[in-house]
Amino acid sequence: MHATVLLANSALGDSTGVVHALGLGWSHTGTPLGQSAVVVFLELEPHEQHSAHQLRLELVDEDGNPITFGTNGVDGDPAPLTIEGKIDGLVRPGETACTSTSHAIAFTIAAGMPLSAGTRYEWRLDIDQSFLARRSFAVVDS
Repeated sequence: MHATVLLANSALGDSTGVVHALGLGWSHTGTPLGQSAVVVFLELEPHEQHSAHQLRLELVDEDGNPITFGTNGVDGDPAPLTIEGKIDGLVRPGETACTSTSHAIAFTIAAGMPLSAGTRYEWRLDIDQSFLARRSFAVVDS
């Protein structure tokens, strides 16, 4: 499995597995963060296509500490900014199981996250509890 993570100002996935994005590929932003999106491109090898895979995206600071945004809803404690889900290794009509398949996913991040200027942050992607890809960005003075 291979993955690429990119940042965009906005992005939307459609039913055909295509992501439509605006402002794709940024690496510097101001604070608080405006609405943004994390775009993940996955390539599954034939042996990975017929099982489900657990996805986890996590935002960390330059020291690897999880970034919190909002609360966990249970006891009001700050919640790490993570996105978790399941990806089915689907083979689409017209594709064969003897070739790799590509999947694109977009995640919208709400505006208003207060990040520290002069700091680098990183989105880390794990699939099936194994690190797979990352995308970092710097926060500059606005």
